[in-house]
Amino acid sequence: MGNDKDVQSTFSAPPRDEEEWPQVLQVLKAGATLYRPPKLRRFFPQFPDGQFSGAGSVSPSFVKKMEASKVLTKVGADRYIIAEVSP
Repeated sequence: MGNDKDVQSTFSAPPRDEEEWPQVLQVLKAGATLYRPPKLRRFFPQFPDGQFSGAGSVSPSFVKKMEASKVLTKVGADRYIIAEVSP
């Protein structure tokens, strides 16, 4: 899925996003989506069965920057997946 170091160093992000992104990325690679529940400000990894992973969260601005960097792909309202990367 590409080089994790490149994904993590794409831009400068707030400290909380930088700290939690490696765990969030690992869960996304395992098949979770990134979802922002109603009335909450941050995005959380969610498994297909609807359970949240507890792997951390990231801010909406971080998600938008990762989408612009082609790391995340929007698949629905407030829902993202890890972008497919060709080998």
